[in-house]
Amino acid sequence: MSGHIQSFIIGIDFIAGPGQYYIYEMTRYWSQTLESLNIYNADLISSSDIQLVLTTCPRLKSINCFCYWLLWMPNMLQDGSLPGLNVITSTESDTNNDRMVDWVCLELEELKLTFADGRSASAEEPLLSQQEQQVTQGIRRIYEQIGRLEKLKKLTIGWCSTDRFAESANLNMSLQSGMGHMEKLKMLSMLDINYIPKVNIGMEETQWMLDHWPMLKTISGLRYRYRIVREGGDEPDYIVLLKSRRPWLELR
Repeated sequence: MSGHIQSFIIGIDFIAGPGQYYIYEMTRYWSQTLESLNIYNADLISSSDIQLVLTTCPRLKSINCFCYWLLWMPNMLQDGSLPGLNVITSTESDTNNDRMVDWVCLELEELKLTFADGRSASAEEPLLSQQEQQVTQGIRRIYEQIGRLEKLKKLTIGWCSTDRFAESANLNMSLQSGMGHMEKLKMLSMLDINYIPKVNIGMEETQWMLDHWPMLKTISGLRYRYRIVREGGDEPDYIVLLKSRRPWLELR
C-alpha cells in the first residue's frame, strides 16, 4: 500500500463490512500523511475507530465523521449502541493521571463529529447515577480536547442520547458543562450546533463567545430554536446581543 495518502473517503458500500479493519489499516499505513478524512454513513463507525483516528493522525486538517439521522432517532438502532464518539467508553485513561488520551490532530481546521451518551438505558438506578457522573466528566474532557485545536475554523458537533432532552449530563454548549475550555479557538468562524437537541446558550454564553471567538461569522442552530419557542414574540436577549455587537454575524 502507498504510504503517502493525504485524503480518504469512506462510503457506505466500502464500510458495510468489517469497518474496524479498514480504519485500523488506514491508520497503520497513512496516519502520518493523512490530512482529510470523510466518512459517509458514520453510524457504522465505532467509537474506538474514531478515537483511533483522533489519536494517531497528527496531520489531519479536516475530519467528517458525522451521523445525521440517528441523532434524532436513536431508537432505530438495532443493538442499543449509539453512533459517534462515546464520552464514557472512549475516554481511555492514562494510568498516571486518569485523563482522556490527548488527540494528536492539532492541525485540524474543520471538525464534524457526533458525540454519544454512553449510559445504558436498562441500568439500575445506582449505576445510572454513576454513569451520569462519567458522562459529565467525559463531556468536559471533550470540550478540553476541542479547545486544544487552536487552528480550528469550522466546528460541527452533534449529540446522540437515548434521553435526548435530559437536563443534566448533556453536551449543551453551556459554560456550566465546560464550554469555557474552548477559549483558545480564536480562528473559529463557523459553529454548527443544529444537531444538539438541548442547547443551553444564554446571555453568559453569548458574551463569552463574543469575548473569545473574534472571527465567528456564522452560527447554525440558534435561529430556528428561538422562532419555535417565541413565535410572534420578541427575540431572546442573547440574540439581540449578538445582532447588536456583530450585525454581520449570520444566524441560521
